[in-house]
Amino acid sequence: MKEPINKLTLKDGSVRYRLVVDIGRDEQGRRKQLTRTFDTRREAREELSRIRHETNLGTYVKSSRETVNSYLDGYLQGATRGLRASTKRNYEDALQPVRERLGTRPLQSITKSDVEDMSGDRGVLGPFQTAAEALFALRPADGSCWAPSPGSAC
Repeated sequence: MKEPINKLTLKDGSVRYRLVVDIGRDEQGRRKQLTRTFDTRREAREELSRIRHETNLGTYVKSSRETVNSYLDGYLQGATRGLRASTKRNYEDALQPVRERLGTRPLQSITKSDVEDMSGDRGVLGPFQTAAEALFALRPADGSCWAPSPGSAC
């Protein structure tokens, strides 16, 4: 199998390496590919190895710039569908401290320790009794975890 890394020579004569790798299929069955460019072939090979390993394990999560606020908007839309307005408002109020502290950050930058730090402040986690419950309830839609704390499984 041919290595999916191509050598690129730029106009100024410098050399870069472009990696194009399959990362699975979308809902319609079409191939999804990731393209990244590196300064050295070694960096490209290391990234290829990491991506293939995580893809085979089923733990690969494509990079996203979605913020916590954006994710929570979608979460609330689904979680409160068909509920009374007062219940919807309770959910929104419960998540307000999360929005205030983490709302503008990219969702994938949130670590377990970020959520645990909030659990030290009484009432910050809203309806969730522990940081673990909050992490489980607000995990990414694909069921994966956010960026784990160093040394943690998820």
